Amino acid sequence: MRKIISIFLFLPLWASSQSSFRQSQAKVVFENLVQAYANGKSAPALEINPLKSNVSYIAQFTIVNDKPVIRIDEKLINLCFSLGPDSLSALSVIISHELAHYYNDHGWCSDYAFALSKSNIEFANRLKSATINGKIEKETFADRYGLFYAAVAGYSSFNIFNTILEKIYSLYRIPAIQPGYPSLIERKKIASDASKKASELYEYFKAGLKAFNDEKYLEAINAFETANSFIPCSENYNNSAVAKVRIALRYKPLTKEEFESPNRFLYPLETENSSRLNRNVIRSPQQDDYEKYISLLKSAQLDLQKALTINPGFSKARINLACVFDLFGKPAAAIGELSQIDSFYESNAASRIYAIALYHSGQYTASEEIWAKLGL
Repeated sequence: MRKIISIFLFLPLWASSQSSFRQSQAKVVFENLVQAYANGKSAPALEINPLKSNVSYIAQFTIVNDKPVIRIDEKLINLCFSLGPDSLSALSVIISHELAHYYNDHGWCSDYAFALSKSNIEFANRLKSATINGKIEKETFADRYGLFYAAVAGYSSFNIFNTILEKIYSLYRIPAIQPGYPSLIERKKIASDASKKASELYEYFKAGLKAFNDEKYLEAINAFETANSFIPCSENYNNSAVAKVRIALRYKPLTKEEFESPNRFLYPLETENSSRLNRNVIRSPQQDDYEKYISLLKSAQLDLQKALTINPGFSKARINLACVFDLFGKPAAAIGELSQIDSFYESNAASRIYAIALYHSGQYTASEEIWAKLGL
């Protein structure tokens, strides 16, 4: 009898521990996805709706007291964990979808919150007031975008989407057909198409990174640009730009300063490719080389500006744009770009290009001070 009583006393403790563990895992998935998005916007808060809550929703991006919030029902977290090895990937699909709505300014839009209209009448009415075409467009975009970034964050997201979608409909007893919203069959078709496109995008992304690391820059540029034809992505634009600058530097002759102090004049985007400054020859520029150099830099500048349009807080792209401006012979513009990065002087890469730009603008003492701090 005592053993039976002990078991019943233990069960609540075990359930509480399990709930705490699952919630902590959901927060880890959320944080990994936020890092993968690498967006300049402040990350939204994550709220988990406890099992005994009187509030009903599945998952949604919403605004609370003028602050963005991603909400997830604890029952949904438990549902994801019922999938065993696929549990974290399933969670990543849900959370990344809502983050895609947030980072792309889709307002109140949400895919998984629509069903519980009785407990959220205002939200349901706003959903009904939107056109079904508008919903499909935003949901399709969030599907593709969300799946891609879930993969970037390291989760196996592509093959789990339809499974988790079916289980959500079953768990929450959502009718397969609802007025003003795609049917379950239509929603699964949207999800399948999005998974296929996002998977293709991710394959191009990986191919681009591999070609880039192998210094096959033309192949890398082609892969990144193909990926961007699916979904414009700030990281792809940035990577494409850096590949173009790497090619451009092949046509740039070494200056006397670069020849004498190669480590000081190593542009941050070049930190893994210092061989150019270790040559023993100062080339004389050819007219054809100069035209290629300028053309590549202009193209890189456009890519980086597109990356910053998508993600204004993308400091890596801003540092790279500063490098491009300095290579154009516009050190003041380079310094101006760096000034838009909060505490840019705390970044080793930003400090390197800042010192180079200061030197090229004639501020030799200031550049020497920075190089001394960097040990150069």
